[in-house]
Amino acid sequence: MGISVSKEFRIPASTVNRNKLSSYKVVKPRQIAFVRYAREAAFAYALNDTENEIVVSPAYEVFYTDEDELIPEYLAMVFNRKEFDRYARFHS
Repeated sequence: MGISVSKEFRIPASTVNRNKLSSYKVVKPRQIAFVRYAREAAFAYALNDTENEIVVSPAYEVFYTDEDELIPEYLAMVFNRKEFDRYARFHS
């Protein structure tokens, strides 16, 4: 899957060989993936809020939170703010 600037997973634009996924990354449920080098005006990330694992490009970063300290849905709310888009764009 790809990640859109509307902050969700999307069908990838390029063709993927499903037999050669060893270099790809896996986003487990309640994990977050994001695009490190954004060219768009928005911070492109997606929270896996499904029960399934999602395979993404090896160019993306994938991480999780310590849910005793920070739940991923709260962090996603911070990432959804326009102010965070500007902050991420400035620092990219």
